[in-house]
Amino acid sequence: IPFCLSLPRRHHHRVFRMRHMFEESYPNLPAGLSMALMMNERAQAGYDRLSEAEKEHIILKCKDARTKEEMDKIVDSIGNF
Repeated sequence: IPFCLSLPRRHHHRVFRMRHMFEESYPNLPAGLSMALMMNERAQAGYDRLSEAEKEHIILKCKDARTKEEMDKIVDSIGNF
């Protein structure tokens, strides 16, 4: 189930609006990573500090993630950069 669909219906428009705003700032990110960064300010700040090569590496790791737990670990690790 996509994250936004697991929220009560009254919150869907907020999530879609926030996602749209975030995608304007980070147009090349996969949707799952952009949503995860949107919800984790520390990881977002860490991602902004990465070099282009490091960002590409993170994107590839996220594409390979098979579970939410794997994705959460990757996003949490970004906040430590």
